[in-house]
Amino acid sequence: DGGITGVRMGRESGEAFAASPSVHGSFMPRPYVPKLELSLPKVSLPKPSAQGVCNFLSGGVAGAVAAAITCPLEVVKTNLQSRASAGLGMGPLSMAKSIVGEQGFKGLYRGLGPTIVGIVPTRSTYFWAYGASKGALTPLIGNGPATHVASAMCAGGLSNTVTCPLWMVKTRMQLTGKTFPDTVKTIVASDGVKGLYRGLGASYWGLTESCLQFLLYEKVKKACQDDGDSRHTLSHWEYLAAAGGSKAFAAALTYPHEVVRTRMREAAGGRYKGMIQSLKLIAREEGAAGLYGGLGPHLMRVV
Repeated sequence: DGGITGVRMGRESGEAFAASPSVHGSFMPRPYVPKLELSLPKVSLPKPSAQGVCNFLSGGVAGAVAAAITCPLEVVKTNLQSRASAGLGMGPLSMAKSIVGEQGFKGLYRGLGPTIVGIVPTRSTYFWAYGASKGALTPLIGNGPATHVASAMCAGGLSNTVTCPLWMVKTRMQLTGKTFPDTVKTIVASDGVKGLYRGLGASYWGLTESCLQFLLYEKVKKACQDDGDSRHTLSHWEYLAAAGGSKAFAAALTYPHEVVRTRMREAAGGRYKGMIQSLKLIAREEGAAGLYGGLGPHLMRVV
């Protein structure tokens, strides 16, 4: 009747014969198409190791020591970034004198408590996540720039999200001089718990700094080791030059997000809604000086 009556397989040739009639009423053979089976590579995080624990602890301890030493620079930088300092023409030295004159030398250490509390989990989480991400991605896409950038993004995103409330409180303490409990109460009373996460979006924008920094850092390390001897170990000075140079370049290039984040975390930061809107507002009202206020002490601190 011209309908499909069945399918049979050629025993020797492996051809499938569809039961559709030809002009002469016989079956027409169709070529056999093998099935394609696709499988994705398995991705697994590295197991805990002594190296991972060392990365976790060393990152936290080093970050805490550095934060304590450079706290005055951090306080000066934050005050130079604030809206209250816009248009005053104050430099780092004049700002430091103003803070000491009003609050004494202890004013230069405002926010050190939450900084110490926050820097340990931030740096520890960051260096652990970077090493873990790099170890998981290297077998898949190799130990190249893509791996370094993706690892830095994962590490920065995780650490920023976990510790954002501490940095919000620290910034407000540095600008107002209030205690930790009073600052937390003020923020929660005015904005709710979500107020503790103000500026998180700007922190995510700041991940570009970390990505650029680690990309340059890996490149410089590789260049220093490229002397024909794969067993060459970098000296402490070579590590310092690689880390400091890559950090300085990345921090200067991406600095405006730091100013935007501080403006969002100010008590009167309601004018600054998002990253692009804030950049346009600051540039229109204050120009480049507003976008790069406090850059000097910032570079001295991070480098």
